[in-house]
Amino acid sequence: MAYAQITLFGNMGKGAEYKEAKSGTGYLKFSIAVNQYDSTTKEQKPSWFNCQMWDNQKGTRLDKLRPYLEGDAGKGKQLLIIGTPNIWQDTDGNNVLTVKVNELSFGSKDQTKEVKQVTESVNEVFNGEEPPF
Repeated sequence: MAYAQITLFGNMGKGAEYKEAKSGTGYLKFSIAVNQYDSTTKEQKPSWFNCQMWDNQKGTRLDKLRPYLEGDAGKGKQLLIIGTPNIWQDTDGNNVLTVKVNELSFGSKDQTKEVKQVTESVNEVFNGEEPPF
């Protein structure tokens, strides 16, 4: 069985938005900008990635993270994400890449003691559990 994994380190655009799937499972939807070097212009240019972080089956994974990621609280936050790429087609037939977040850590500039504890706690809750979708 093949498995693809993607690691992203960058900054959130606008804060995350909480949504619920038809099944009732909650998830956070957000985008992250990752700088890439353009050898032609010799400048850093952002590449944007759409991300989804699904709740666990107990419905407790996102409870502690939502205050740090939703709305203005999440805007510009530096994140390290490890996830699975998911390519799907939108209603116009365009291929769209979405990253399903498996692990999330806050970047060094956002690492307060409280946030670090929340990150560790959430990763423990989700450890080894597959999102219910």
